[in-house]
Amino acid sequence: MVLYLSSMQHTNLLDFTGLYEPDSGMPIKRMVGRFSLKQFIVYDMRNFSHFTDVVLDRAAFGDTDEEFAQAIEGLWRKESRRN
Repeated sequence: MVLYLSSMQHTNLLDFTGLYEPDSGMPIKRMVGRFSLKQFIVYDMRNFSHFTDVVLDRAAFGDTDEEFAQAIEGLWRKESRRN
């Protein structure tokens, strides 16, 4: 499954894939709004542990570029320990 965190302006970015259909082989869960990636990883990511892929719309995040990069690095470390 794909988790897609999107801003309002890019809500339909992945529509061409056809993966929003419930019977698709790899459905997409779309969440639209403003996020803090670091907070999302710390507090919410455990609720989405069954997702195999994550698509991040940079415009949806209020983090600075440095905070955003640090959060992604933290997510990679967390996932590498899990696998």
